[in-house]
Amino acid sequence: EGREGVKSVLLSTLEGLDRGFSATGQQRKEVERIIEELIPMSPDPAPAETLLSENSKWELLYSDAPDIVGSGTGNGQGLNPSNGDIGQEFDAAEKTITNLVELKPPGLFSSLLPKDSLQLQVVIEARVLSPTRVGMNIKGTRAVPRNFAGVDVSRLPPLRLDLPVQPPFGEFEVLFYDGDLRVVRTGQGYVGVNRRVASEG
Repeated sequence: EGREGVKSVLLSTLEGLDRGFSATGQQRKEVERIIEELIPMSPDPAPAETLLSENSKWELLYSDAPDIVGSGTGNGQGLNPSNGDIGQEFDAAEKTITNLVELKPPGLFSSLLPKDSLQLQVVIEARVLSPTRVGMNIKGTRAVPRNFAGVDVSRLPPLRLDLPVQPPFGEFEVLFYDGDLRVVRTGQGYVGVNRRVASEG
């Protein structure tokens, strides 16, 4: 089975897992098995350098990291906020990666405030450690309101926290990259699968 076939199997397996929020232990093992099959098929020998040399935007398809899927958010039950879009933006000129997490009202209030959302951004300074590894330092954080009480407030300035000292944020290894799909493993051993979002215009 070729690369595109294994990719197709992986994407099909990830459907219905809500980016990992609803995955069972057995489903996680199956995802890991498919990823291990896909890793040797990665066509780019230096994906870390490629990633940091071009602007790109990515959506999260799957993660097993506790700080994402174990955060108590996701489906928005009870008083927990729900996660909307989760992704990353790479800026080649700034050498930064911005982690994007959209938060929506808890399930109890979602019918009253269906359009309300807040985007949390963590800006990370990135550097190439090896052809497949990227090192990271936190540069700052932002909270960007999108809608409040049904009103579009996206033009309001974001709440920012720029750090005078950039603490380390760990690293990740690119296991698979073909320009469309990216699979990484963090320094803590957690896996993330992201799909590239087509640029607008």
